[in-house]
Amino acid sequence: MFRVEIAEMDIEPNRVTSETMQRIKQETAKDPVMAALCDVVAIGSPAERKETPEHLRQYWSFRDEISVYDGVVYRSYQVIVPSSLREEILHKTHKAHQGADSSIIVDHYSDYIELDSLRGNTSANSVIRAMKRQFARHGIPEELITDNGPQFESHEYSR
Repeated sequence: MFRVEIAEMDIEPNRVTSETMQRIKQETAKDPVMAALCDVVAIGSPAERKETPEHLRQYWSFRDEISVYDGVVYRSYQVIVPSSLREEILHKTHKAHQGADSSIIVDHYSDYIELDSLRGNTSANSVIRAMKRQFARHGIPEELITDNGPQFESHEYSR
C-alpha cells in the first residue's frame, strides 16, 4: 500500500549541520539496507525489479537518481536518511515549524521523506501544485493523511 502523510513545515531543506551529516554518514554505514544500497550503486542495479533484493525494491522506481557521496546516499540532491535517524529528523523538521513555507511528504511504506518549497505561498493552489508534482514523481497514494490545515479544508482542495 502506498500511503503518504503531508504536513506543512517551515524549514530550509538544504540547511543541515556538519554534525548531522556526520551522524547520517555513520548511521548509513551501520544500516544494512543503506549499506546494500551503496553496494548496488557501486556495481549497478539489476536489469529487472524482480532481480533486486526485496529489501531494496522500494528504491527501484528511482534507482537511476541514487548516488553515494562521502558515505551518504542521495536521491538526486536529497539525502536518503537511514531508518535509525528518520524519526529524529522528522521530529526536528516538525519542531522547526514556525509558519509554513514548505510541505513535507512522508511515504509510510518506505519512510522516504521529501520536502517541497512553497516559496512563501501557502495558498491552497500552491499546495495543490506541490502535491501534483509529488504525485507525478511517485504516483497517486491510496491514502492521504494531512495536518488539516486550511489549505486542505478549502473549496479548491476538495475539488
